[in-house]
Amino acid sequence: MSNNILKIDSSARMDDSLSRKVTQYIADTLSSSSANIAHRDLAQTELELVTDAHISAYYTKADERSDEQKQLLSLSDELIGELKIANTLIIGAPMYNFSVPAALKAWIDLVCRVGETFVYGNNGPEGLTHVERAFIVVSAGGTAIGSPVDFSSAYLTQVCRFIGINNIHIIDASGSKRDPDTLLDFAKNQVDKILS
Repeated sequence: MSNNILKIDSSARMDDSLSRKVTQYIADTLSSSSANIAHRDLAQTELELVTDAHISAYYTKADERSDEQKQLLSLSDELIGELKIANTLIIGAPMYNFSVPAALKAWIDLVCRVGETFVYGNNGPEGLTHVERAFIVVSAGGTAIGSPVDFSSAYLTQVCRFIGINNIHIIDASGSKRDPDTLLDFAKNQVDKILS
């Protein structure tokens, strides 16, 4: 069985990003000679916002879409393709103003598509991805993960469940005002316990 890992980074920061360091640690820890790791850096990907034209194309049968609609959905199709072949999803999600970065929200809006990653069944929405597990790295400054003003971790957990991922691990990388090495070790220890 193939071991396909999709790593999503969304921090606007590059070298000093704690979430990026932790997602890389998870990917390195999970990697093996048989692992395929795909990386999507949302800070360096031009992600369009969903428009009325996108929604119209979503609800047009695939074989009836115009060339313009097919072109419009090409990035969404590409992102969904990356997600559908993954066994493990790793998301780096720094908390910006109590929630996720705009780039990550744009990615979510492009991959959550009816008939592609979820359908509405008799018992409500049913996820269509076959991702076995997700690691969500939430980094924050003064906002405690799981607190009433953390609108990031619960939201990302719901999005994962919505598209069919039920084995979800939240990695707490909060408290960026503390020593960076201490924070990184704290996050790594959480990952090690999950994988042990």
